[in-house]
Amino acid sequence: MMDKLPDGLLGEILLQSPFPFLLHCKSFNKQFLRVISDPLFIHSRPTHPQSLPSAFERHALFLLFHLHLDSNYNKIMLFPVDSNNNTHILRGSDFLPRCWPLDWDRVKVKGTHYDLVLCRTHNYCYTNYFVCNPFTKQHVALPKLKKSHAQELPRVGFICDQSLSRFRVVHIPVNCFQYVSKFEVNLFSSETGEWTKFEVNMSAFEVGKALLSNTSRNIFIYNEKFVWWMGLHGFFVCDPFNGGVWKIIPMRIPCPFLDVSVQWNTCNGQVKACEISKTRSEVLVYEFVNFEEGSWFTKQYDFEEGEVNIKNMNLLAFHPHCENKMYLYSKKCIFLCDFENQKLECVFTARVDEDMRISNNVMSLVLPKWPSQILP
Repeated sequence: MMDKLPDGLLGEILLQSPFPFLLHCKSFNKQFLRVISDPLFIHSRPTHPQSLPSAFERHALFLLFHLHLDSNYNKIMLFPVDSNNNTHILRGSDFLPRCWPLDWDRVKVKGTHYDLVLCRTHNYCYTNYFVCNPFTKQHVALPKLKKSHAQELPRVGFICDQSLSRFRVVHIPVNCFQYVSKFEVNLFSSETGEWTKFEVNMSAFEVGKALLSNTSRNIFIYNEKFVWWMGLHGFFVCDPFNGGVWKIIPMRIPCPFLDVSVQWNTCNGQVKACEISKTRSEVLVYEFVNFEEGSWFTKQYDFEEGEVNIKNMNLLAFHPHCENKMYLYSKKCIFLCDFENQKLECVFTARVDEDMRISNNVMSLVLPKWPSQILP
């Protein structure tokens, strides 16, 4: 009977339904798909930012990352953080909207905010970005950026404000084979729909390999600001909602993890870094008490002898809900590490003929009761 209703009336009925139910409705028939995918349908129910944290479904929080299980495909993995029984490995073409003809195996996810995803692809001359909501298949393409040089390896940040009504994209086109004392910052504003450019002069600092190392894991978003860790030189902090105003927060005390692989993240508003010691068979988490002053405390997990091969262990992500838990991965397994109870649990195992190679930073993807809007 509902398939005989006009689109307007059907839309009014569906607006009263929870978002997870709407995902199933999209597969009923073409009319349901047309009504739910209409931008006016999404915009007709405003998002209330103050109620967002309590509106999330626990089972609908995922870790999103790029995964190589063979030499042919770059896949995107959706990993439920509260369950190990429903793990999904999805090709990019199944997960992302088809915005334009692309080699989908070369599309990279460069940032997320709740259920919004920033994707990047490029060729020899241009870099393309688009913001999409993979659950509603809505998207907006950003203007193309001309590449500065062939060996460009950009630092990228995706920042939304608290109202979810506007966003910024930070793109720093650094040549990965050169030492630099100054660099350009490209800043996209959703209000103007344009890129602006400004220059950062780092001549007052000795900029070396620490500046040019591991692009993804040294970038994080904190208090709506873009943060880039530069090792001994501290943190480059850019405020994209204030004209790109930037500053350097120095490392005020000796940094114990300069010579190891470090992943930075923010969990519940707290800045964290992780060090996996291959020689001491332990995992250390550095949690900042005061980010700007550089003071922190540590948590430690000691591996028992024979428990796991620590030499193959890497950090996957900090748990988005539990501050005393984190995910680690080896060649074939993902583990949940519990610092409070000193417990290590395998929550995912790849097939016998597969080795996991994670090629990008890990993002949190949240399915709220109502989807985030993408404003044109």
